[in-house]
Amino acid sequence: MTIFIDLADQGRIIDWSFNETMIRENWQPPYFIYFSWGKTGRPLKFTILVEKTLKTFGKPILEIGIGGHWTHAEKMRPKKYQEFVNSLPDYSTLTDWVATYESWIF
Repeated sequence: MTIFIDLADQGRIIDWSFNETMIRENWQPPYFIYFSWGKTGRPLKFTILVEKTLKTFGKPILEIGIGGHWTHAEKMRPKKYQEFVNSLPDYSTLTDWVATYESWIF
């Protein structure tokens, strides 16, 4: 999973539950975080503490984008794609790579 975090209009991240290096060393956004796990599929829980100015108090300033990808995801094969997979010769090897991306502004 990839997580993209960006700020607009003078917002500032004060703290978060990810590794603090990017915040402590004043890296410039957008921030990129890669998270990987095996078969458990438990939700990733995280927190982000954002500081806003009086000018931006009523505006959304935090954007979070999450990209997910799965390899060997046979359950997610559309019918037409499965027909293509079935047409491949026995000596071939196939690795599915299904991906999604969604973003939200807070």
